[in-house]
Amino acid sequence: MIKKAQSQIITTVLIILLVLAAVVIVWQVVRSTITEGTSELEGKVGCFEINLEITGANLTHIKVIRNPGGSDDDAINGQIFRDSINTDAVLPNDLDELDTDTIPLISIAGQEIQIAPVLGDDTLCQLTPSETVIDGAI
Repeated sequence: MIKKAQSQIITTVLIILLVLAAVVIVWQVVRSTITEGTSELEGKVGCFEINLEITGANLTHIKVIRNPGGSDDDAINGQIFRDSINTDAVLPNDLDELDTDTIPLISIAGQEIQIAPVLGDDTLCQLTPSETVIDGAI
């Protein structure tokens, strides 16, 4: 009888240890996933605060305004896209809040133009709403 009781105690202890090991392994996976997600989110937080708007666009120039939002310390540039294709053109100056800039472009075929703000740490943000390119003065 004594051996039977010892065997049940050992079995119970082993099951408890296996459950604890499984919990530790699952927690490590969950914790690393959460940590990676928050580090990606921290880099994108600045993007939500930046509000660039295209107020006019023609074949050779676009007019951009930086609406309120974001820190004054944020160095803001922008990558220009025509028909969702990167043109390799950028905003030449850092835009402060409520600044307006007219950017000359090399004539590139395309009907819609957008800007993706680029933060000082080279984080590329989401594209602005598209603006239709007109043929004439802006």
